[in-house]
Amino acid sequence: MRSRLLPVALILVGCGSTARPASAPVEDAASAPAAGPLVAAPAAVVASPPEKRLEWPSAILDPRPRVERGRDALVTEAKQLETLLAATPRESADRSDLLGRRAETLEHWARAEGTRESYERAAEGLEKFIAESAKAPRRDEALYALTLVYDVLERPDQLRRTAYTLLKEYPTSRWVHYAYFEFGELFARAAVTEPDRWQMAALAYEHAAASTAAADAAMAAESLVRAIEAYQAAGNAAKAGELRKTLRVRFPERDSTKSAAQ
Repeated sequence: MRSRLLPVALILVGCGSTARPASAPVEDAASAPAAGPLVAAPAAVVASPPEKRLEWPSAILDPRPRVERGRDALVTEAKQLETLLAATPRESADRSDLLGRRAETLEHWARAEGTRESYERAAEGLEKFIAESAKAPRRDEALYALTLVYDVLERPDQLRRTAYTLLKEYPTSRWVHYAYFEFGELFARAAVTEPDRWQMAALAYEHAAASTAAADAAMAAESLVRAIEAYQAAGNAAKAGELRKTLRVRFPERDSTKSAAQ
């Protein structure tokens, strides 16, 4: 499986770091505006627009069963787990399980509430579980869940690094194929302004489509469709035609359809 991983350079160079905006220059005394009156005129009160609800990725990216629980119940559970963790020694065998339950609860809380603050909290919970539970049985799933949270928070650099950690540390995990799909999404977004990224997007989608598990059929079919479109955008009609034949055999119901993103 390791031989099928995308080369490290392809991933790291293909998804370059997101540039941070330069900070504003600090004014010196000479350039600073003259002091105004001691009592400033009252500023007009402008109502802040309501915070936009952040939506969880589609079922194609997250096939796990949706947990329908009320926000209040999740908040209560999270507080109870915090109390238990505070009373649990770091060397305790129970700590990893508590961290995992807390991370899962915070993720469900974020999905129920849909605010940036709740997703920031979910990211912290997953990061803590991953960092302190190196041998936990569901750590690979937690890594993938963290990439989804980073996707919602629009943190492509952290998403990329976490997805690569998943590929490197758990090459046989079910979630590897989903991580490749996310790489395809990152490359495809970049290709809007940098067309040479279409080839990398196509390769990533093709790796995602390699999953033959019945539970992953929706993702695999969508990956094939997007790989075809990416190869066409890259000018590789021959490869697009080859994958079209594969699509007809594996997923005839998706033949001649466009990706779900269109």
